[in-house]
Order: sequence, then structure tokens, then C-alpha cells
Amino acid sequence: MISAYVWRIRKSDTPLNSLEAQELLVPYIERLLNRAGLSKNGKFIPKSDFKRKGFLGSGGIGRFRDTLWAATIGTKSIADLSPEDKAELANKNRATIASRLANQ
Repeated sequence: MISAYVWRIRKSDTPLNSLEAQELLVPYIERLLNRAGLSKNGKFIPKSDFKRKGFLGSGGIGRFRDTLWAATIGTKSIADLSPEDKAELANKNRATIASRLANQ
């Protein structure tokens, strides 16, 4: 996810190590969490929801990572996508960001 944050900061021509970068990332991460369905009333979801979404136990970290990456680019909610669709979108978004960072 760090590469996504660096991409977002560079996209705005903001110095990486600056107060402006921090001010840019906070709303970006809030929108990302909302698109991913990981936020309720401005707070991270409770452990019970985290478990229900399959982020605990075998494969949970991978599903959580894919959910975050799938929500990285775009404005639509990805909360209702299947794990397979999230994984596919996550791979696409990772590749897009890697390519954009390489071309900057």
C-alpha cells in the first residue's frame, strides 16, 4: 500500500515528506476505507465485521490486502464484489500504480 500512497502524493506534485502530503493522504485513506467497506460511522469496522468478511484465519490477510488494493483506484464501492473479483481488481490496480510510478 505504501506504493499507492507515494503514487497519490506524487500525482498531486506534493513533496513526499511534508505536512501537505499528510493532509492529502488522510482523506484519501478515508475514501479508500469507505470504498472497501471497512469503515462505519467514520471508524474502522469492529472485529466482528472484520471476521465476518473473512479477514481472520487462513487466507484472511490476503483477502484483506486484496480488498485494500481493489479500492485503491476509483470512486465506486467494491464492498459487494466477490473475493475473486477483488483479487482481479487488486492485481490490476497494483500493476497500474507500479507502471505510473515507473513513468514518473
